[in-house]
Amino acid sequence: MTRRADRRPWLSAGRRATPHDPTWRGIFVFDVPTAEEARALAATDPGVIGGEFAVRVVEVAAPASLRGALALEDRLQAELKAKPPAPPAQGQLPPGLRRYVMLHAREFEAARAALAVNTGAPRTVWWLRVTGGDAASGGGEARPGSGVFVVDAESVAAAGAAMRGVAPGSVMLDLWLSTKALEGLAVGGR
Repeated sequence: MTRRADRRPWLSAGRRATPHDPTWRGIFVFDVPTAEEARALAATDPGVIGGEFAVRVVEVAAPASLRGALALEDRLQAELKAKPPAPPAQGQLPPGLRRYVMLHAREFEAARAALAVNTGAPRTVWWLRVTGGDAASGGGEARPGSGVFVVDAESVAAAGAAMRGVAPGSVMLDLWLSTKALEGLAVGGR
């Protein structure tokens, strides 16, 4: 991930700790103009090279503020380098990482509305709305009109409570691991 961040098309990444769909175990978000360029970048991942992961590419819209994730990550890494934390205890996450919840919504707008109106809903850290597919990647759940929300919750139960009023089965929730730097991301409008 560090190598990708240095090249600057990388915006965010993380792995799903509890995937509801075992074929979708992580996500990379690249700011590139074509699906081919995204596929080429993803193909350099050691897990992809080793055959552990397969790549599925979809085109998305995202808040402009997601581009600020790199500056936040640079700041976090500088802080960790200047004052190295103690090694994590067994079972704890490494310094600089934390748990979030990723909501995969079959209907992006319905999920966004639920997050906006439900009292106590966790803050949306960032979101992606699927705008187009990639025939080479397969359709799966990532179809136009669907989307992903990363919310500031450390348990699936906490995020699930925010989905009142959304059709059962239209939102899947997974624990997602990524950088603590995302806590500072300010999500803007569409």
